Parts: sequence; C-alpha cells; structure tokens
Amino acid sequence: MIGVANRLRTMDLVRLRQLVGDVLDGLASMWTHREIGQECERLGLPSPPPAGDGSTRERVSRSLAVLADADLPMVAERIMAGTMPLSAGPAARHAIDDVLWAGRGPEIPRRTRREIINLTPHKRRRAGVPALPGHPTRQRPWCPLSAD
Repeated sequence: MIGVANRLRTMDLVRLRQLVGDVLDGLASMWTHREIGQECERLGLPSPPPAGDGSTRERVSRSLAVLADADLPMVAERIMAGTMPLSAGPAARHAIDDVLWAGRGPEIPRRTRREIINLTPHKRRRAGVPALPGHPTRQRPWCPLSAD
C-alpha cells in the first residue's frame, strides 16, 4: 500500500483527471441513459446520478467528480485497455500513458514505450508482456517495465 501512495504522490492527478474526463465525454456521447450505469461500473466509476438528472455527459462527469484520487489510475488503465472513442485519438492515449508512467521505476524513453504498444499480440506474448487479468488477448503495454 505504501508503494501505491508514493506512486500517487508523483503522479499528476489533476492532469490525469482532465484527460480521463475528456475521453469519458466522448464515451458518454455514445452511451444511452440505460447503459451509463453498467459502463461506469465496468470502468470502476461510482454510480452516476439517476437518468433524469442531466445529459449522459453530465451524469458521467458527476460520476468522475466523486471518484477518489486513489481510484483514478485504475479507471485510466481500464479506459486504456478498452475501446477509446475515435475523437480522443492517439494523442489522448499517449498523454494518459505518460501520466500513468510518471514515477514508475526507471525512466523508459517514450519511443521504447510506443514500440511496445505497437507490437502485435503474438510479438507481445513472445516479448513476455502479460495479458490483462480476465482478458487473455488484451495486452497492457506498460506492465513489463513497471515497478509494481
């Protein structure tokens, strides 16, 4: 638990919350009011307000606003592991990745991290990059180099 606390201290949580919020805005525009509860739960977000309390974006924003700082990196990792909206683009993915990497073990050059991200699933397995728990085909590119 001490390692998690130290990692949170070195992580720019304000920036991460902003980046996650931008991606969630794009995702919320694709969800219906009925789907928001399930999607928030899947991502690890608190339950959103009831359907009559604003638009889908407002409900997801309120859910993110009450999320504890300690849970923010987990939500960001789940977003990175899933499907991001096309409007977010690779710049958002890279920015979230950079914030998640900050303070984790030795400094790894961005180019190296990008090369790992771009490996095919077969090459990732051969390189020893472990799969996400419960998702044997999805790979978490920052895992083999993290201090966790």
